[in-house]
Amino acid sequence: MKEIATMAQDFVEATSALVGHRTINIMDTNAIIIASTEKNRIGTFHQGAAEVLATGKPVLVRKENLAAYPGAREGYNMPIYLEDEMIGVVGMFGDEAEVRDTANLLCVYVSQQFAQFQTVQKQKMESEIGTQLLRSLILGDETQREKVQQLCDFLDVHLAFPYRVILIYPETAESTDEYVESLSHTVQSLVWKGILDRQRDVFGFYKQSYVILLSDASEKSGGEWLTHEHGDRDASEATPHEGDIGRRFGREQLDERNGQNRIEKLIAEIRSHPGWRTVISGICKTMNEIPEGMREVMIMKEMKGGEIQNLEEHSCRMRYLLGRFISYGGDRAVREMAERLLQEGEKQAELLLCTAECYYEENGSATRASERLHLHKNSLLYRMKRLYQLLGIEKDTAFVREFYVRLLLEYWNQNFKT
Repeated sequence: MKEIATMAQDFVEATSALVGHRTINIMDTNAIIIASTEKNRIGTFHQGAAEVLATGKPVLVRKENLAAYPGAREGYNMPIYLEDEMIGVVGMFGDEAEVRDTANLLCVYVSQQFAQFQTVQKQKMESEIGTQLLRSLILGDETQREKVQQLCDFLDVHLAFPYRVILIYPETAESTDEYVESLSHTVQSLVWKGILDRQRDVFGFYKQSYVILLSDASEKSGGEWLTHEHGDRDASEATPHEGDIGRRFGREQLDERNGQNRIEKLIAEIRSHPGWRTVISGICKTMNEIPEGMREVMIMKEMKGGEIQNLEEHSCRMRYLLGRFISYGGDRAVREMAERLLQEGEKQAELLLCTAECYYEENGSATRASERLHLHKNSLLYRMKRLYQLLGIEKDTAFVREFYVRLLLEYWNQNFKT
């Protein structure tokens, strides 16, 4: 109510100059003046407005009948309608001949202002509730299931599992107002283009990043939430409450390629904005797996990968697993390898690792890797041999050598590469 009164006061003050600085009042549904160019009248009762509210018709207060309208002055008072509902009264001071036409225009104008204000407030409320829904899903509190369903009902969101968690963040350490505005416009564009669907996708800002829960539902996976949550029971055996949740969470039958196509389109849109980074989680088949997907993308963000990192791609998944291995106890062995390599000097170590990275990106093809690096093939093979020698793995199998070098590459990228 306070926000409405503030908006109404701003309106009467801005509009008064357009109507010859005449007194303008706006009254609520209790006939109390909530905004006026005569501020001392705010909070007082207006009998003319009370009559308008009772009859739904305009009321003209003349000099000769002022006594019948306590709290009013001569002028025209008209109902304010919003979607066929009377929400208040607007009044303008002056005699009938002077103000009738202007009052009619003023009434239309103020109705438009209230409609716009209501739209903005509704969008603001939906945004806040959408943020609550997003947080409830990515934080994964078991006690939040009923709340999630209520929020979905309010927003008319029908969760359709499986989902992918998508994290978009700026390349720089801190997000800027320009980034926030640009990303907000981009997301709106994705909605208009049908890439994001407000009825099944959930998205919003979270800790200086933007999170999108993108439905990856297909005909084969629709409704798996209920199956996973209740073991091998058939949906028909669930309790009534469980059945309601099952219907809410994912019975939509969608094209099998739809989710992947939407991801590809979303990535294409993001690539058009230099300076953005995107991480896409693995598939989250149930509500319980969404927090795991969120942890995946947050970990990948800290691992400083490329512009787009998709955990459904095997190379990205391998980097993720290697990074997790390093984080949970494997760092000592890798650190020792890095120390041996650094004895050659950081520049030489960087050279050898860059060569190895290219070599494995080319699937172990010395020919293709040497062409990429503009090296003679023998020079590339010498570097790889020297790297294996320094790490003490030259006599191991190709698999073991690749595993350790990839592990070292991940450690190096996290700790040395800028």
